Amino acid sequence: MNSLIPIAERPVACTIVARNYLAQARAFARSFQKHHPGGTVYVLLVDRIDGAFDPAKEPFITIPVEELGIPDFPVWAFKYSILELSTAVKPFLLRFLLTTKGHDHVMYFDPDILCYAPMTPIFDALEKNAIVLIPHLTDPLPEDGFLPRQIDILRSGAYNLGFLAIRKTPLVLNMLEWWHERLKLFCYVRLAEGLFVDQRWMDLVPGLFPDMCVLTDHGCDVAYWNVHCRIFEKRDRSYVVDGVPLRFFHFSGYDPREPNSFSKHQTRVRLKDMPIIQELCHNYGDRLRQEGMEEMRPLKYAFGFFDDGTPVPHAARKLYEDPSLQKLFPNPFQTGPDSFFEFLREPMEYIDEQTALSRLHFVLRDIDPELQSLFPSIWGASALPYAVHLLFSRKLPEPFLQSLQSLRAPKDESTRKALPSLLQRRHYWQSYQRLCRLGRKILGEKTFTRARNVLRRSKRKFLKETGLLPSVGLGINLVGYLAAESGLGEAVRGNVLALDVAHVPLALRNFDRTYARKGVRTLLPRATNWNPYRFNLIHVNADQFRLCTEHLGPDFFRNRFTIGYWVWETSPFPKEWMKHFAGVQEVWTASTYTQKILQESAPISVQVMPHVVQVSTTRQKMRKDLGIPEGRFVFLFVFDFHSIFERKNPLGIVRAFEKAFPSNSKTTLVIKSMHSGAYPKEWEMLENALQRIGGIHIHSVLSRDETHDLIACADAYVSLHRSEGFGLTLAEAMLLGKPVIASAYGGNTDFMNAENSVLVPAHPITIEKDYEPYKAGGTWADPDLDEAANAMRRLVTDPVLAQRIGEAGKRTVEERLSPQAVGDRMRKRLEFLAKFYC
Repeated sequence: MNSLIPIAERPVACTIVARNYLAQARAFARSFQKHHPGGTVYVLLVDRIDGAFDPAKEPFITIPVEELGIPDFPVWAFKYSILELSTAVKPFLLRFLLTTKGHDHVMYFDPDILCYAPMTPIFDALEKNAIVLIPHLTDPLPEDGFLPRQIDILRSGAYNLGFLAIRKTPLVLNMLEWWHERLKLFCYVRLAEGLFVDQRWMDLVPGLFPDMCVLTDHGCDVAYWNVHCRIFEKRDRSYVVDGVPLRFFHFSGYDPREPNSFSKHQTRVRLKDMPIIQELCHNYGDRLRQEGMEEMRPLKYAFGFFDDGTPVPHAARKLYEDPSLQKLFPNPFQTGPDSFFEFLREPMEYIDEQTALSRLHFVLRDIDPELQSLFPSIWGASALPYAVHLLFSRKLPEPFLQSLQSLRAPKDESTRKALPSLLQRRHYWQSYQRLCRLGRKILGEKTFTRARNVLRRSKRKFLKETGLLPSVGLGINLVGYLAAESGLGEAVRGNVLALDVAHVPLALRNFDRTYARKGVRTLLPRATNWNPYRFNLIHVNADQFRLCTEHLGPDFFRNRFTIGYWVWETSPFPKEWMKHFAGVQEVWTASTYTQKILQESAPISVQVMPHVVQVSTTRQKMRKDLGIPEGRFVFLFVFDFHSIFERKNPLGIVRAFEKAFPSNSKTTLVIKSMHSGAYPKEWEMLENALQRIGGIHIHSVLSRDETHDLIACADAYVSLHRSEGFGLTLAEAMLLGKPVIASAYGGNTDFMNAENSVLVPAHPITIEKDYEPYKAGGTWADPDLDEAANAMRRLVTDPVLAQRIGEAGKRTVEERLSPQAVGDRMRKRLEFLAKFYC
C-alpha cells in the first residue's frame, strides 16, 4: 500500500463474525464506508459459508477463517466457545492484513458497532503512535448499586477490545505474536480467574509495547459503560457527545427483540430516560432487520456440532482443554471409532449391565455447581438418581444419553416410581442415623439402650433390603481401576482373573476419578454398585485411598473386613499416608521389597500377593509393522513418563548401550514410552540421547496386545530402574521367553535370579531432590552401568546363553505368577482371615 497517502484517505477496517452475525457486519461495513468512501472493510468469518450468503454481493471482503492458516485450528474451534474463538483469532487476522494483504495499518471494530462520523481522532493518533486503545472509563462509575460497577470493569479489562487500531512496525508485529501466544492458551471467559477473552492481556501493553496511545475522545466507543456521564445532543441529522461528533456507538448487549432494554449487561440506564440513546437503539434495530437479521439469526454455528450433526456440549469443550487430549484427538469434531466423540461416551460407572454413566456425565456434574449440590456423589448407589435426572431433564444431545436408554420405555413408568422409592429409602436411613445420635443425647444411654433391640431390628431389616448386609463365604468386594490403560489397571485385572480362577465370588466396583483414556472394557459390564461380601479389597494406592473411601461412603465399609492393596517403591513410606492404615485391617502388596517398606510403618499385617502375569499368545504385528529394522539385535525398554522419568532411568539404559557398543554395530536400542507429551523437558532429553546412538523412540499409542507384539519382536529386554515395586513389563518379557537384564533392586528380585535373568548390581543411594511423589531423603538405587554394558555384550555374543536365560525365565513366571498360583495364594489368606477375624 502507498504509505505516502494519508491514512484518512485509505482507511482499513475489519471485524469478526459467525454467520448469525452477518447482519451486524453488513450494517457496520455500510456505515464505515459512508463516512470513508475510500476505505476497505474486511470481515473474518469464523464459520463456514455453506451457501448461506454470496460473498461477492456483500459490502465487505470476506475472509474464511481457514485462509488464516492457524496451526491446529480444529483444537481452537473445539475448546473455545463462539465468543472465545472470535476473539482468540483476532491477532491472526490483524497480522494477516498487515503482512499477507500488505496494509500498513488496520482498525478492528466489533460487529455490533455503527459509525456516525469520520474516525479523524483515530487517524491522527495512528500517524503518531503504532497502537491505539480506548479505555472503558474516562469518568468514575458511581457506587449506586447498579451495573456495571467499577470492579466489573476491572475484571473485564481497562481497555475495550471492541476497538483496536495498529500501524505496521516491528514492535506491533512482536505485540501480535505475544498476544497470539497468550490467546492460544488463555482466551476464556473466566472472570474469577482474571480472564476475559482477549481484553485483560491488553492491560499489559502500555508497559510491554509503549509506542501506544490511549484515546479518550468522548465521541469514540460510546456504550453502556460510559453513557451515564456523557451529554448527548442532536444537531440537524448529526449526533454530538459532550460537544464533539459521535464517531461510533457500540451496541454491546443490545437486542432488537427487546427494544425497551438498552443492554443486558447493565442496569443503570433506562432507554425511556435517554431519548437520543433510545432513538439510536431503535434505528439500529431497524437497520439490522433490513440487513437480514431475522434470516441470519437461526443459522447454526459450524463449529458447534460434531461431523454427524450432534451438538457439542459445553462440558465436552471443558474437558478438551486438557493438552494431552488435544494431542490424542487432533480433530475432536470427528465421530466414529477411536474418536473424541466416543471417548466422551465411554462408560465410567455401570449401574447395571446395560446402563452406565459416561465420561461426559461425570464432567457435566463436575463443572455444574447446581448438579454438585443436587448430587454430592454420583458413584455407587448415587449413580441411579443422577442417571434418571440426566435422562428426563434432557440437558444433553441424544447420542450422549444412549448409555442410559435402558431406563427409558418400556420401563419409563417403573423407573419414575423406583426413583422416589430409592430416594425415600436413603432419606429414612439418614433419619434413622440422626435419631440414634439425638436419642443418646436427649434420653441418655440408659433409656436409649432399652430401645436398642428395636432399633437394631429396624437397621438389620434395612441392610437386608438394600444389600448392605454381608453374605457369608469368601466373597470379595473388589474396588479398583478396572479399565485403566496402565500398570495399575493391569494389576487390578490380574487380581480379578486370579480370584476367578480360585473360585472366589466377586462384586466389582470401578473407581477412576480421572478422565484419562481407558480402552480395556472387559470387566466393566460386571461392575456393580453393591458390596454383598464380607471382604473389601480396595486396589487403590495409599495416595488415592482417602478420595476412594469418600466416594464409596461409610456404608461400604460397615461390617466388612477391608484390605488395601498398596505398592510403594522407595523407603521410607510417606508419613502423610500413614493415617490411611486406620481405614484397613490388612494390606496386600506386590513383592517382599514393598512388604518391607510398608511393614516398617504399618501397625497391621502386610502380606505379599504378587501380580498376575499374562501375555497374549497370538502375534498381529511384526518388526516391519512397528518400524523396527530387521537383521539387528534389538534391546527394548517400555515405560510410562507418569511413573517418573528419574525412577525408570531410561537415560541410564542409553548410556549403558553406548558403553557396550561405542561404534556402529548390528544392535539397536528401542524405547517405547507413554504420556511423553506431558513431560516436554524429559522427552527432549530422551530424544537427544537416542538420536546420539541411533536408537528408536516409539511414543505412539499401542494397545496391550500391540505392546506384547513389540516385546516379542525384541531380542532382549532391559530395565536399569532405580526402584520397582514389582516390575510387570520385566515379568511379561520373561513370559514371552526373552532374556531380561535388570537392576538387582526392587520387587523384580522376587522372580528374577542368576539362573533366569541377568541382574545388574545396584547401589542404594539417597534421593537428593524431590521427584514427585518421591521426596528428597528417601532411598532408591543406582545400577552399575559398566556391568549393564557387559551384560548387553554377553547376550549379543552368546546366543546360547540368551536362549537358556529366556527359557528359564519363562518357566519361573509360568510357575509363580500364573492366575492359578496367585489365586490359590489369595484364597488361602482369605480362608485364614475368615476363620480368625470374621
